Amino acid sequence: MYNNLDPLHIFGTEDLDFIAAMYGEPTVLLSQNTGDVVDSFHGRNQSLREDDEDLPKEIFSKLSSSISALADPYSDDGSYASAIHQLPIGLRSMAATHHLDVSLTLDDIGWHFLNFGELNFVRETESGLHELGLGDIADWFAEAFDIVNPLRREIESCGDYYECLKRHGRMERISELTNTEGQG
Repeated sequence: MYNNLDPLHIFGTEDLDFIAAMYGEPTVLLSQNTGDVVDSFHGRNQSLREDDEDLPKEIFSKLSSSISALADPYSDDGSYASAIHQLPIGLRSMAATHHLDVSLTLDDIGWHFLNFGELNFVRETESGLHELGLGDIADWFAEAFDIVNPLRREIESCGDYYECLKRHGRMERISELTNTEGQG
């Protein structure tokens, strides 16, 4: 997302950055005679409509139209990470963390990497978690990746994720990280 006052995001992404991206840049209308503020509103560069009821649909539509159908988040070819990297930072963070949200609903944090373990996608997800202010979860995510990634080939060859992690003494920590995530 672009911020005219802080284009390099040296100060991070502020709430105002998201508001400006969704509704347009904060704008004031001044009286030519007195110089007083006559009106304030969101002006140019609006990405989304102001109707909050339609906001989730607009975000999904924006993401869907911005990411090629050929970019497969399940693939190890890097296409999905490459596609979402082109998005403004806020939308990129949402696209990068969406699949983690679904994974945590269905499985544990370690299982996520069997489906979405491509290194650049993992980096985008971790970065997205930080961008969204979820630093603790980003740290747990990175630790879980460090546990599961070296075992991916072994897990795929034996076909039993849980048994493989238990054999290496790592299942308990993955369970802890999954349960900790829910408290963040």
